[in-house]
Amino acid sequence: MQSYQHSMGVLLNRNNIRIFYRSWTVDEPVGLVFLCHGLGEHSGRYSHLIQALRGRGISFYALDHKGHGKSGGKRGHTDSFTDYCDDIHQYITDLIRPDLPDLPMIMLGHSMGGLIAALHALTYPGDMDALVLSSPAFEPTVPVPAVQRLAAALAVRLMPRLSQNNKLDPEHLSSNRETVEAYKSDPLVHTMVTVKWFVEFTAATRRCMEQAGRVTAPLLVFHGGNDAIVSPDGSKAFYEKAGSTDKTLKIFSGLRHETMNETPEKREPVLEMVSDWILDHVKK
Repeated sequence: MQSYQHSMGVLLNRNNIRIFYRSWTVDEPVGLVFLCHGLGEHSGRYSHLIQALRGRGISFYALDHKGHGKSGGKRGHTDSFTDYCDDIHQYITDLIRPDLPDLPMIMLGHSMGGLIAALHALTYPGDMDALVLSSPAFEPTVPVPAVQRLAAALAVRLMPRLSQNNKLDPEHLSSNRETVEAYKSDPLVHTMVTVKWFVEFTAATRRCMEQAGRVTAPLLVFHGGNDAIVSPDGSKAFYEKAGSTDKTLKIFSGLRHETMNETPEKREPVLEMVSDWILDHVKK
């Protein structure tokens, strides 16, 4: 079975922030997958999916979003969610496409990364040929009270870089104790977001929902039915509004937020479905 060549590097984005990137490549790929990680985590937490497609001719690419993982920038801060898209576009345009101009590119985003991937489809539609959203963060499970939204809108004018805990409970990530404990002990995981991040996150979710009809690429959306972090209702709503004619929605009953990092018996059907969908659409 063909093994991956794992490489890493750093690029300077347009704001001179150091962005860490990595790749798992094969010699003669038939398709490319770009991974967008979630809030507070990093690009090194997707080994189950990468291994599920080992030997199938797929090369993977990812970066740590600014303010995350090994990338520079204030933890959990952004001036705009499109900044994340700009960094991804720079990586694809400058470092991937010059050598692989014609191979199909599938973008897969998880949680906040799902929101970023959807926003990227609206901002840079030419970067991808298909879109996969894993538990995308369109609708938090616990609604944010109107008074808190108002307070953030006021605070962002005075203290946009003020940090606060993201209140993400690791116990809700997975029923797999190994996954939860690894997340808790991971030195690259952080728990902070800024006031500005929260305001821009809200704006990004609104834009994606309002403009979902402009997303026309083949689309796969999947979610855990027992997700206590991001509601499956947001995934259902985006799926219904998306303009794609080739689209699939799958809610995995009983699974939590990180369906691909669940216990082996629970994640295997997820990984099989995602792998089959990717391979099928690479052929198309």
